[in-house]
Amino acid sequence: MLRALKVERADVPGYSQGGGVALQLALRHPALVGKSVSLSATCRQNGWYPSVSKAIEGLGASAFAGTPVERACREHTPDAAAFDAYVAKMKVLGIDDQHITDAQMRSIAALG
Repeated sequence: MLRALKVERADVPGYSQGGGVALQLALRHPALVGKSVSLSATCRQNGWYPSVSKAIEGLGASAFAGTPVERACREHTPDAAAFDAYVAKMKVLGIDDQHITDAQMRSIAALG
């Protein structure tokens, strides 16, 4: 998105899953990130109870029915399947992308 908007570098803040997005952006595209602030984000799962991963895996779009998250998504797209796709992507971020090593964390210059 930053490239499409012709943004050369951006300072990227994020909270919770947004913090995870900020971390992944800084790891995957360091040249695009000036500074990064990540609050209350997960960088790996070894501190979680095993039930947390299982709970996230079991989530579906219906768990968010009537929530502000669902309303915001549906306000921005007419595609009825978009919210299901959004929840699926958030599950990936919550489970699959949160295995950042100490060395990877130290490599993020935007945090320094």
